[in-house]
Amino acid sequence: MTSIIPTPPGDLTDMLTVISNAADISNAQQTLVHQLQSALPQRIACTVGGAGGGFETDVAYDDTLGLWFAGQSQDTKHFNGFGTDTPVAGKKVSLAAEINFPVQGISRAISGVFAQDENGRIAVLHRGKIRGGKTIFFQHYQGERVEADDGGKPDTFALIDALVQKPLQYLHVSLWDFYKKARRGADTDRTRIEQLHQHIGGRLPLIGVGNLYTPSQAAEALATGWAEFIALGKTLLINPHWAELAEQGRDDDIQTELDPERAESYRLPARMLGLTLQGTQAWLPPVKGMERKILDI
Repeated sequence: MTSIIPTPPGDLTDMLTVISNAADISNAQQTLVHQLQSALPQRIACTVGGAGGGFETDVAYDDTLGLWFAGQSQDTKHFNGFGTDTPVAGKKVSLAAEINFPVQGISRAISGVFAQDENGRIAVLHRGKIRGGKTIFFQHYQGERVEADDGGKPDTFALIDALVQKPLQYLHVSLWDFYKKARRGADTDRTRIEQLHQHIGGRLPLIGVGNLYTPSQAAEALATGWAEFIALGKTLLINPHWAELAEQGRDDDIQTELDPERAESYRLPARMLGLTLQGTQAWLPPVKGMERKILDI
């Protein structure tokens, strides 16, 4: 199933591209409906009002959030409606907001957009088209904005944030370097992890990772306050007894490079060891005596 992610702009790998293929739009719509229905577990049979006279359906509702959702694929658009009134079985609910997506192609008359980055990750965007105009929308919109290729021309969209509203236990952001700064769409003088932590606002724990080898480095990263937990990757591949060394306070004995002369001691799978010794894969540990490859994303 496609993963719909409201990724902060600093984490997107490249300019997003608006999805126009009907099958891809349909898959993204189904995933969006699944995620919303998972977050709103109650089902109440109601009539959803709106243009065209409305329709009967089981709305998804959560009384704690005070929010209901109803989706329907129509002739030219995928309808997604929301309301804040309490649904009553057999009664009509009042539509408070909606975001719709074209069934196929690019329709600038429909405000909702699914867009994809080069890694296949999908974001939910809004054109900002409301009564009164797009300019007024963005004058008052305080959320994240992203650039996307909109059928051959770049345009600015509002990035819809829904991920942290799911019943997640934590969010793990895989960065090559914990201190990597944002490149576009955000404050390029601040780190990605810091801005993401601020964006989440304590709604769920954030796990940070990236080029942290020693316990001291991990402790320093945790002390920034940009993440509730720190994860380790490359250092564990070349330090199989990392936890023991950390417990004994032996930072100086922790390796930060793979030593080819001690290759067998790492107990790495043959293919992984081979890729590491080539020194061409930045996501693997650096190799002693070889120029370190930087992953600049």
